[in-house]
Amino acid sequence: MDALARPLVLFTLLLIATLSSGFALGPTNPAAALPAGSGLIAVIALVGRRLPASLAHSRLAAGALAFFAGALLLAGDAARAPEHGQLAKRVGDERIEAVIEGRVSSAPVPNSAGWAFELTLSRLDDTRLDDPRTSRVGVFYPLSASDSAPEAALPLPGDIVRGYVRLERYAPADFPHETSLRRFMENRGLAARANAREPMEILSARSAIDEHALAWLAARRIALERELGCRLQAEQSAVAMGMLTASRGLILPAFRLPFDATGTSHLLAISGLHLGVLAAILWFVLGWLIGRSAGLLLRFGKRRVCGPAVVLVLGVYVVAIGAPVSAQRALAMLSVGILAYTALRPFCSIHALCAAALALIVTQPTVIFELGFQLSFLATGGILLFMRARPVWLRAPEFAPSEESRRRRYLRRIATFVGISLAASLSTWPAIVLVTGELPLAGLWLNLIVVPLVSTVLFPAMVAGALLMPICAPLATILLELSSGGIVLIQRGLEQVAYWPASTLRLGTLSALSWFALATAIFVLVATAFSRRALVIAALLTALGLVPALLAAVFESDDITRVHFIPVGQGDATLLELPGGHTVLVDAGGSALGRDPGLSRVLPYLKQRGIRRLDWVILTHAHHDHMGGLHALVRPSRPRNFVFDAGEASPQLARLKDEMQSGGARMHPIEHTGTFVVGQTTLHITRPGGAHRGSLNDLSLVTSLTHANAAILLPGDIEAQSEAWLVAGGLGPHAIVKLPHHGSRTSSTSGFLHATRPRIGVASAGKRNHFGHPSPDVLERYKAAGASTFRTDENGLIVIDIAGDGQIVVRSMR
Repeated sequence: MDALARPLVLFTLLLIATLSSGFALGPTNPAAALPAGSGLIAVIALVGRRLPASLAHSRLAAGALAFFAGALLLAGDAARAPEHGQLAKRVGDERIEAVIEGRVSSAPVPNSAGWAFELTLSRLDDTRLDDPRTSRVGVFYPLSASDSAPEAALPLPGDIVRGYVRLERYAPADFPHETSLRRFMENRGLAARANAREPMEILSARSAIDEHALAWLAARRIALERELGCRLQAEQSAVAMGMLTASRGLILPAFRLPFDATGTSHLLAISGLHLGVLAAILWFVLGWLIGRSAGLLLRFGKRRVCGPAVVLVLGVYVVAIGAPVSAQRALAMLSVGILAYTALRPFCSIHALCAAALALIVTQPTVIFELGFQLSFLATGGILLFMRARPVWLRAPEFAPSEESRRRRYLRRIATFVGISLAASLSTWPAIVLVTGELPLAGLWLNLIVVPLVSTVLFPAMVAGALLMPICAPLATILLELSSGGIVLIQRGLEQVAYWPASTLRLGTLSALSWFALATAIFVLVATAFSRRALVIAALLTALGLVPALLAAVFESDDITRVHFIPVGQGDATLLELPGGHTVLVDAGGSALGRDPGLSRVLPYLKQRGIRRLDWVILTHAHHDHMGGLHALVRPSRPRNFVFDAGEASPQLARLKDEMQSGGARMHPIEHTGTFVVGQTTLHITRPGGAHRGSLNDLSLVTSLTHANAAILLPGDIEAQSEAWLVAGGLGPHAIVKLPHHGSRTSSTSGFLHATRPRIGVASAGKRNHFGHPSPDVLERYKAAGASTFRTDENGLIVIDIAGDGQIVVRSMR
């Protein structure tokens, strides 16, 4: 065990680092990650020395405690620090239009709506920006602006360009456990994003040699992507670009969802699996070529030629595809291993992994806070630990290997592969649960099937097709169609498996105390070589973290109604958690152009809440900003009941009803009114109108419920006519009112406010929406009526708790 203890300690320390970074207020500035990097350097230096195991373990424990405490303190301090930078101060929280000028610092990457690249600004309108560290922006070049500029005329690294753009800072976090996009991008050095309003003018081309090299590589990559787009169908070309050139922007979120849900998303990214396959292909080809040169083979040997050549080619490839973090980590790891093998030196794989991690942390300190880095590192570490600790019967015989039967050898290899796959899946679970709130159980066995198929057949065929493109385009097209089509077929299969009841375990978000106690318990176990005393201590530490959370869940009053106003942009999505654990979702937002909020906002929030099934789904009306997101929830959340307007006959609603019915939901059409008992709560749903006929907005279903004498009103998008109809029908006071029609000035009339007498009003609207919602006049009306108003575009997630004694508590993200 002594030979394994130190590598285990190394891996455990970095496992704790990934867990700690998840709840240390999210990603921070580089100052918060430097203690982690320096601590890891110290750990590697310490383990490299020949110290007694007990002394090494005690020093490692003390060092780990010191640098984790420092990292967390710096993370909290950085999160409260004011934001600096000339560009950030100029833009603020507004959206401005300006003429910018600067040097392109990254190659353009395609996505479904255009191209994206990074730009270091030198001028904003008439203002000169002097600090390049705080003046980098991410530029989005929409297809409308690039229609007149073909791929060959796109800006390339080193070009100085000028253009008219709409400039704004990245969005802050809307949810408690969400990584702030603003802080994430600022950690990467991007102060804002710019949407090009017209084609950009290239003022001057690149001058430095390295810029010419980067531009040439980018041009070759763009040419390959253009060929893929022309020769393959949309889904197939998106898959091929994602796996060959790391351009994943064309892979639609709905296509990626089954891979994410089953723990197989690594197949669509440039990772250690892909680079390992490329390294094997390169080694085989180079070895075959060198074998035909007797002089070169005798003078240097196959290893000394193939090793550096493979590392060099892989490095050029990683640079050409934009150097994603997963590829950098895999390249660093493979380079250390290949060069050690070439030099015939002893090679410690755990030390190589730590060296790769440190190389990334030194060049980009905050990478330790990124989920991609955590997942790739944990998966690789789990595999390496399994290979070091695997039982004797899984090891090749050291003496007389010829005596091992063929059957035993095959069984040993199959069992080793199964162990590697399970180790990779299990080691990534802590980070996955921390972010998504669920465990992909299906990934344990699915990876055993899809990984061999992709790594030995589909991906090599895809690489061969890309290499043959300039030589024999028809053959290359056949290989690319077959390989990318195979990935599409795998996606179809995963889509079926992803929604089996036992495919995922939805745990919800655990507390920071629970994670810290669990990580400490793991460290104690590993550092003491799994002694009996360590088992007792680890059990006590785990209980220390988990018991308070369990007690809180047990003793939390069951007489609480919790209302969640989920920020979905310009749309509505309201989640009700009722006494008895019943759940009701009213609308789920929708976007005709951008990301589906049902998939990107509502579903992740349900997972973090640990909600596996929705008891009731209510659709107020069939407008896309209320209904569009529901399609993405039908299979993952399997609603039991669906309430909708019986008078609405749109094809979009008909499609949604079919999906709901196929998923097992009972249909509840509302013609006039409906009353539904959900546990201890009664829902009253009204369809305004009777003889009144208004717009579709005016016919929105209105939901009302009462808890502890505090009524809640969710009126959809009704306007003045329906408000008057409800008031005439006896609409009474409601403590909490969602502003009708997102706070439009055509709603929330004085008569409506006089009847409802709200204490709290909530407007669900998108930031800087072109409708002007919520209207300043409407907000003034609520203020005059004595109501406090909240809005999702400014406050993010808004949660309102109504206790059994009628006490109302409002919490918001901002």
